[in-house]
Amino acid sequence: MSPTSAPLRANIPMTHATARPLAKPTTALARDPVPSQLDETPLARARVTGKDLLAHLVEDLDEDPEPPLEDFLGVLGSIAGFTTAYALARRIDEGSLSLQAPEVIVMTLSDGSRRYFGNFLNRRLAEQQISLFNLTAGMAKKLGATVFPDLPELFERVTKSATTVEFGVPRLPNGLGMDPPPEEMVRRRFPTCLPVLERYSLHPDDYFAACAFAIQQVIARSEGLIDPTLCVQIVMECAVPMSKIDPRSVLEDF
Repeated sequence: MSPTSAPLRANIPMTHATARPLAKPTTALARDPVPSQLDETPLARARVTGKDLLAHLVEDLDEDPEPPLEDFLGVLGSIAGFTTAYALARRIDEGSLSLQAPEVIVMTLSDGSRRYFGNFLNRRLAEQQISLFNLTAGMAKKLGATVFPDLPELFERVTKSATTVEFGVPRLPNGLGMDPPPEEMVRRRFPTCLPVLERYSLHPDDYFAACAFAIQQVIARSEGLIDPTLCVQIVMECAVPMSKIDPRSVLEDF
């Protein structure tokens, strides 16, 4: 959608005065987004859930002052990352996933809460063909993005900061920050998003894909309003740390 064809608010409730282009990072590109080769059928439920999730957040955020486009992407990225931790914790409780490295690594904090790491999360965030990164970056690439986040650096930074005040603070260009910060976004928004994610009996393992399809819609509708490279950076900077959060610290009845 071009900026002059229709008001952005007709599709997404947010404002964005000026696009803020992202300077080319000095770090290396971790990988090119992999185009999906999967049949549409396994993803159909995630796609329709993603549409409903976006509509829900549009309505939910209408109750607040309109957020900048960057913050809206931050909400979706934060929720997407957290859904991977939610799926992991559900599997552990059900006994279908064991606390065994490298699939699952658990760090217990001084307050008794946990931080989750391991391949279960990493695959859904970035490593498998249908991942948050590949779906997000694939749409951004269609809109001209050629530079993508250095994912190994991001994952390493999040791991090192897991017990510090720097945890969950996105590193974004030009002094851009998230308001509210990602963890608060998750605490505020995920409890109301969960019933939407459950609506079509989508498996919790695939909630991240529904979020990714919602993110794709936002990026596509924002063409010309924000650098697509920045879109991917915001999503991943919010998603990776939020994938480490203990769901019990967010959901009272988990």
